[in-house]
Amino acid sequence: MVFGWKRFTQLALLGCLIVLSACGGGGSAELQLDPSLQGASVQITHDAQDATRPAQIMATYSARVVNVAADFLVVGGTCTQAPAPVISVDTARMVVTVRLSGGNCEGGQTLTLTVDPAKVTLENATLANTAIWTRSFAISPTSQKISGSISWLAGTVVLRINGGETVTVASDGFFVFPTMLSAGSVYTVTVDTQPAGQTCSVSNGSGVVGTSPVEKLIVMCSTDAYQVGGTVAGLTGALELVNNGADLLAINANGRFIFPVPVAYGAGYAVTVRTQPIGQTCSVSRGTGAMGGPVSDVAVVCATNAYKVGGTVSSLVGTLELLNNGVDLWAITANGSFAFPTSVAFGSPYTVTIKTQPLNQTCTVANGSGTMGGANVTNVTLACATSIFSAGNTYNGTSGAGDVFTGPIAGLNGSTFNGNAADTDAMTFTTAGSVNLNNGTTGGTLSNIKVLNLANGSNTITFANATSGVTTVVGGTGNDVVDLANTGNTFLAGTVNLGTGSNSLKMENKTYTGSYTSGSGGNDTLYLFNGTNIAGASVSGFENLVVASNATVTMAPGQLSQFIGTITAAGTETINLASSGTFTALPNIENYNLANGTNNFTSADVPVTVVGGSGVDVFNFTANQIINFLTSIDGGGGGTNILNIGATATQSIDLSTKVISNIQIVSVAGSVGTASFTNINGAGATLNYTKSTGDNTINLGSGGQTLNLFGSSSASTTVTGSPAADTINLPFSGSGSETLIETGSNMSNRTQIDTVGNFNATGTDYFKTGVNATSVGSFIIGNADTGNYLATIGSGLSIVLNNTGQAYLITIQTGTAAGTYLFQNSGSNTSQFDDTDFFVKLTGTIGAISTINLIQ
Repeated sequence: MVFGWKRFTQLALLGCLIVLSACGGGGSAELQLDPSLQGASVQITHDAQDATRPAQIMATYSARVVNVAADFLVVGGTCTQAPAPVISVDTARMVVTVRLSGGNCEGGQTLTLTVDPAKVTLENATLANTAIWTRSFAISPTSQKISGSISWLAGTVVLRINGGETVTVASDGFFVFPTMLSAGSVYTVTVDTQPAGQTCSVSNGSGVVGTSPVEKLIVMCSTDAYQVGGTVAGLTGALELVNNGADLLAINANGRFIFPVPVAYGAGYAVTVRTQPIGQTCSVSRGTGAMGGPVSDVAVVCATNAYKVGGTVSSLVGTLELLNNGVDLWAITANGSFAFPTSVAFGSPYTVTIKTQPLNQTCTVANGSGTMGGANVTNVTLACATSIFSAGNTYNGTSGAGDVFTGPIAGLNGSTFNGNAADTDAMTFTTAGSVNLNNGTTGGTLSNIKVLNLANGSNTITFANATSGVTTVVGGTGNDVVDLANTGNTFLAGTVNLGTGSNSLKMENKTYTGSYTSGSGGNDTLYLFNGTNIAGASVSGFENLVVASNATVTMAPGQLSQFIGTITAAGTETINLASSGTFTALPNIENYNLANGTNNFTSADVPVTVVGGSGVDVFNFTANQIINFLTSIDGGGGGTNILNIGATATQSIDLSTKVISNIQIVSVAGSVGTASFTNINGAGATLNYTKSTGDNTINLGSGGQTLNLFGSSSASTTVTGSPAADTINLPFSGSGSETLIETGSNMSNRTQIDTVGNFNATGTDYFKTGVNATSVGSFIIGNADTGNYLATIGSGLSIVLNNTGQAYLITIQTGTAAGTYLFQNSGSNTSQFDDTDFFVKLTGTIGAISTINLIQ
């Protein structure tokens, strides 16, 4: 322990105090104090643990104590009877010890202890630190009995607990103190009166009452008793030892010691440290056993305590290097708490200084020096603030630090910035502006700078070359323009995250896989050039698109949906879709190549050429787009491709004049007013046509096709088939009348037999055959197959045929040719069934057929 006085001075003053006390007739001695006072310090220690009240509290001063006031310790709380404080001062008059005696604290009550270290008078000194020590303890609601056993007693012994209540025991066996103690109470059992001719000793005689009865006290009596002693080494202050929890011994120097109270033969002894010296920790070895003779080998070894120096760091960006006492180096890379690795001995000085400031920052130290007390130092504070770079300088980053170079755009002029290849070093602009980065002059010379943070305001960022290493740009709140030309491959998998203004991003003719976000503004523009491929990248938030004239670009279907603003493309541009999906054509973009898979393409009011993939493709056009804008559609191979044409006003659509290929199904929505429609050419095509509200004219394409006529409109429909076998399914509900043109080369006859469903099922339907029917008869055939049914019908009809206009509804009941057929004798040979006669197969719901259904 370090004192402000030398030992011989302490002894001299102690002697003087003794003399003054003797002469003064009692009370505390008052010394004449030197008016030139020194600053003194105090250290409070105690042996409280968790919620257990302390047995003693010690205040160690760096100056001698002349007098202690009565209110040095104040006892408060709600105890029925508060414990009484017993205050003592050590022989050197530098340690004030308060012990608690007696008291009655019951369950649910509280005990509060407050020590005011300023309530003393110091010799030639004033107290510099006067923090008040206070603690509160909750009393456990359980009281317990204190008991034990006595052996080898040959008389009467009186035991006392906590210096108060006694119990008299006259024989071996069990004993118990009458009054129970509350849980958390400290107990000490001692021998108050020894039996005649014997010495009794208490083992396990002290402790803290818990939640169960104390029954471990052992009292051993013997006619022989011996003292317990040993040696102390390394001590620099005042140490208190206790044997068996009651025999207290104060030690102030190294060497031998002996406890004054003997221990009975056969009884146990237990030497422990009652009070540690200030700034030291003493350990006891060979301190327990059973008495078989004098004990002199108890060893107490003391060592000086050492504690950590630390504190907190705030607003740090980068790496800060600190020194303690000029040698203990510690690097800090994050905000929060820190501590130096090497501890500082009690009473030794410490000084925290900055060895290396973080890049672009200046840090300051507060509470950085002092003398080490009895606890870790945690109040050193380091506050860091950003500093900025300026033009014409060289700045080198720190390896592993993740440096941030901060300054104005103008500060790039003539400056060099060297990051580290293995780090993610960044540059943060504090002002907005335009710069051609890394041009060696106004844009500076940069290497291994990976992140560029733009200031709020309007910025235009271009790159002189790719050697800067920038892969990430983060915008501010203004209008930013970022041009990725001349960046080589650095941005292919890079990141651009623009701010809240109206921003623009220009990409090169390369394949990108990174993340490119326009920010939260509503008027952002993406520039693409011939060969740009963004399909594998995350591109979002851009409302406007500019495609270089006559350029071909590649993107994913989902990326098209973001472009809801202005689309600028001066020539004939092409978008290659890298994957299948659902999307809508963009204004001013003419050509689209779809990927393999399932696609749903919706056209725009622009001359469109679209080529499908190998899957199922759906093409959606309005009637106006088909008539005025469509250039060509190629559905591609491998799937059933569909062309949907939306509803419109009175309109005439002729798909046979359009360049359309590989379309298997055409669907036409119902229109308002009259409508005429000519289907695509090609065998096997299907036309799903919803009737208009006005009259409809439908022409099927060549090769034999299928028409499914839908809708309940009462308007009439005229259908002209192809010069091949067609399937025409008429509506099965509604009231409209349909006329099927069956004249000339398009007529259904026995070599090209049309199939008509639901004829005459709604309204009155007509076959226009070029000849009015004169009669309609019926003809039933029991059985016929497709190989002979025409001959069977011809043989049967030859008996009855004699005039033009004769018609027969023919029913074949069984066989592979079973069904209903309608025949009209419309050819020049009126006596037989030949290729000039009308012949059709009827399916579905067939209404009553008469001469009115077969007209000229």
